[in-house]
Amino acid sequence: MSYITGLLGSDLLDAVILAGGRSLRTKPFTWIDKPFLEIKDNYTLLEYQIDWLLRSDRIDKVIVAIHESQSTRAREIADLRDRVELCIEKERLGTGGGVKNAVRYIYSDFFYLMNVDDILLDLTPDILIEAHLGSSLICLTYPTLPYGVARLSGYRVVGFEEKPRLKNLLVNCGHYIWSRKIVEDLFPDLGDFEKKLNDIAKFTDLRYYIYSGRWLTVTTLKDWYRARIFLGSS
Repeated sequence: MSYITGLLGSDLLDAVILAGGRSLRTKPFTWIDKPFLEIKDNYTLLEYQIDWLLRSDRIDKVIVAIHESQSTRAREIADLRDRVELCIEKERLGTGGGVKNAVRYIYSDFFYLMNVDDILLDLTPDILIEAHLGSSLICLTYPTLPYGVARLSGYRVVGFEEKPRLKNLLVNCGHYIWSRKIVEDLFPDLGDFEKKLNDIAKFTDLRYYIYSGRWLTVTTLKDWYRARIFLGSS
């Protein structure tokens, strides 16, 4: 079966934000669920990501995939914005099940998918939308090593390179363009689709875009503080 279609031209895409995780790595330091962590004063991570998508002329509407325990706060955020809908999970479905559940609300052949905790500071959705050329696409980037690397000469340490960017590796940074058909056929009903990426890459035309800008992940307390600094709040 082919998962390649024609070019989209000026068509609009829907977008899905995966926001239903339990934020285990920020507990017990804070019991606030990750989508509602403030990355600026009175401005949550979920609000930031929704507004980032809505600034694009190529995004039609934003669907937030979220667990019902988080739905009251998410509804307050969505109600303040046009073109935002919630897809509420009664049980936690994982990333694959969450996306598969959300595609019921999608009418475009392709859609933009992102994790709520992956912030790409130097990218707009339009760039990935223009790059996918009728195929599914995954955004890749060069990871930054979280340690200083020692430089040696003989038996001596002659210096350190602080947290270098690894130019020989590419990793997934949590932003995608997916074919709705691939999701319907190949994503699991329950569990994480990332575990299926090898099969998806084998059986479909999965393209890539290399992003060289700044990438913030908000998975730990330290990540949260770092994001607040980058985004202009103390």
